[in-house]
Amino acid sequence: MTALMAMTFAVTTVCSTQANLSALGMRRSLAPLTRLRQLMGGFLASWLCTFCSLLVALLYIHFVCRISFGSRWAATLLAIVVASFASNALGTLLGSLPKLTAGTKIGLTTAFSCALSLLSGLYGSGAMALSDWIQRNAPVVATINPTQQVTNLFYDILYYDSYAPFFRTVGILLTMAVLALALATVFLRRQRYAHL
Repeated sequence: MTALMAMTFAVTTVCSTQANLSALGMRRSLAPLTRLRQLMGGFLASWLCTFCSLLVALLYIHFVCRISFGSRWAATLLAIVVASFASNALGTLLGSLPKLTAGTKIGLTTAFSCALSLLSGLYGSGAMALSDWIQRNAPVVATINPTQQVTNLFYDILYYDSYAPFFRTVGILLTMAVLALALATVFLRRQRYAHL
């Protein structure tokens, strides 16, 4: 859930480059730096912030809560790299949606994260039963749920001897991220401003 809530970093970054959503966006639209470079810089910065936040949470879980990840620290670090990348790609997509205010985009991001977390069983035993039911009866819904896939990253590390399920989940998340970035690029290229 933390990974998906971090989509707000990317949404805020994208909104700050749009001239119709912020004064900073108006100033940036006049800058000699191309829009693609501004967006890539913002995406990389939000990805780094998300990764660092998840790394701090991981260290807290390990050293304070004393939960062991065994000898799979490399996979665990890869998991938070992939989770942070996917969440920022999805945040970039939500931030690029046309004709919405910045506040609406942030609200949509929060609602999206909370709803998907509920479907992934992150709200207690009732939600866990719902998540189990979804995985048994509607596995496609579980597969396209990014929160479920981030959750699966850590389940795959902790519960399987083989890395095959982990890398399958990494592939699913990276596919989601690439699709989200492609759609965001389409939305952002089509945005034009008649006046500011």
